[in-house]
Amino acid sequence: LERISVRRDALLEAGLQLFGTVGYQATSVKQICAEAGLSERYFYESFKDRQRLLLAVYEGLVEGMRAATVDAIGTADGDEMPVQALDAFVGYLTADRRRARLVLIEVMGVGPLLETRRHGVMREFAELTDRDLDEVRYLDVPGHALIDRVLGQQPVDLHRLGLPHPVRTRHRLVLHARL
Repeated sequence: LERISVRRDALLEAGLQLFGTVGYQATSVKQICAEAGLSERYFYESFKDRQRLLLAVYEGLVEGMRAATVDAIGTADGDEMPVQALDAFVGYLTADRRRARLVLIEVMGVGPLLETRRHGVMREFAELTDRDLDEVRYLDVPGHALIDRVLGQQPVDLHRLGLPHPVRTRHRLVLHARL
């Protein structure tokens, strides 16, 4: 059981590396296995197909974004909470270009399974941030709408929001997002 877990982790890391650098469409199961140092037999031991691997990698990243955001909300004081939550959310994504590419680009349009999950994630983050981030504005966009846009509901708007330029709130510079 431990060996299966180790192999699965290697495949998840290989998926993040390849999907996050060369892209989902350009990555084959054979390439994933080569990156992980495993045979295709072990790929299919853990995943039905590439889409299931992409979903698993995406779920791990979503959990990381959620944990960073919730932690920031829980530890922030008063008026700084929305600023720190948004900083943590975008900071998690932009700390590793592969994360940002996978969450913002690679999961879009892959298929119904990922589209359903991606829209569910947008709803979850909108609910999490709606109350707490409404005071954060950039280009007159409420915080929850910014989160929706960052998560890919309107991917073209990501660049129109000024990324990779600084995102500003009413009070101070929040973050630099360099994708």
